[in-house]
Amino acid sequence: MAGSISERDIHFYSAICRACSAKGPRDKESARDALRVLIGPLTLSSYVRTVRLPEYLSRDLPYELSPDDIYLTSGCVQAIEIMISVLAQPGANILLPRPGFPMYESRTTFSELEVRYFDLVPERGWEADLESVKAIADENTVAMLIINPSNPCGSVYSHDHLAQIAETAGELGILIIADEVYDHLAFGSKPFIPMGVFGKTVPVITLGAISKRWLVPGWRLGWIATCDPNGILKETKIDQSIQNYINITSDPATFIQGAVPQIIANTKEEYFNKILDLLRNSADLCYGKIKDIRGITCPHKPEGSMFVMAKLDLSFLDGFSDDIDFCCRLAKEESVIVLPGTALGMKDWVRITFAIDLPSLEDGLERLKSFCERHAKTQAIEVENNSNMMRYEKKASPDWLTAFLKPLSYMCALRLAFLEVHVLVSRSLCGDQGVIKELSKDWSCESRTYCKHVLKKKIV
Repeated sequence: MAGSISERDIHFYSAICRACSAKGPRDKESARDALRVLIGPLTLSSYVRTVRLPEYLSRDLPYELSPDDIYLTSGCVQAIEIMISVLAQPGANILLPRPGFPMYESRTTFSELEVRYFDLVPERGWEADLESVKAIADENTVAMLIINPSNPCGSVYSHDHLAQIAETAGELGILIIADEVYDHLAFGSKPFIPMGVFGKTVPVITLGAISKRWLVPGWRLGWIATCDPNGILKETKIDQSIQNYINITSDPATFIQGAVPQIIANTKEEYFNKILDLLRNSADLCYGKIKDIRGITCPHKPEGSMFVMAKLDLSFLDGFSDDIDFCCRLAKEESVIVLPGTALGMKDWVRITFAIDLPSLEDGLERLKSFCERHAKTQAIEVENNSNMMRYEKKASPDWLTAFLKPLSYMCALRLAFLEVHVLVSRSLCGDQGVIKELSKDWSCESRTYCKHVLKKKIV
């Protein structure tokens, strides 16, 4: 092992890279070779032809992807932005999971695409409630989103459940957007299975990136992969609409693209296994500690990604109005930050990340436990902890940090309000015939009328 991960206050990514003896970013000779190939001859005008991604993404599929099926993006966030823009049209709606990743709601609000939520059921391992999917979908529904492995739930879907999702989407005549940025970060009993496996049942558009599996979040290289062996996306020109949006965006850095073939080819399985071992140990510790905290329950042990959802029992805790209030006071008193569930569509829940070295994770969870005991309504617990108040006050954040953290905790809850104002300003600047609207109409009109009838004819 190249270095210890017991150091305090170190980012989890750095700790994992050291623990796994990761040499990628430090391999200077490989970097020089990539630059020589790409830049030396001065023949490259845009980007490398999907940098071996078709072969990589096809490994787990029952069919082969071609370079024409892959679109490179500057990280997965840009992939989200492009797909929402492609699908947005007046009157259309998209089905998003609750809880989910806030970026989707923010981006759809900005694009004036109506959001409808289907619930994830914690008692069933955060599986999608497919009956609610059928209930909220209508003729204007264009797609449904799944995130697997899940941020924020830490769940991994089984083959059977993914098959049920595909069948439901096929019956409704909608495509599936599969956010798989945490692909293969599955360390529980269920293996990761890409949604593209069911591409013959329903068109699947997969979003991914190298950031999570290879622990290089700042490299900003992601992709959109169209998993559609029946050719429905091509027939309805959705693939052309994606390409049109790609044409007016910036490509990932050329030298990063040049490094990807070696990253894919030369990363040993041992590296991935060590990452999964670290995540598994962190998840076990996190889940076990939460079970010992009165006032917080965790309905499902995390099996993937780097997160877990926990429910607050405010009837046990004294003086908290909601999850945002809980998170703000936790940050102030214990210097521990968790994400309010309100930002994810789940009031009175919190999202906890276990992407941190074990000593820091254990310390943070002990502080969380002490905080809950100190604010419990049970008088005996309150009396017992009064003697420890001074010790906790010494750990409390300084005033300047509190002033910084409180608005930060509210930021997610207020994001949509800011975006609504942004949309209004954009309308006033662009007008009804603004440039953005005209470009959108010219490039996407055929796909935005969408392929409801075509999908039903092809799939059902």
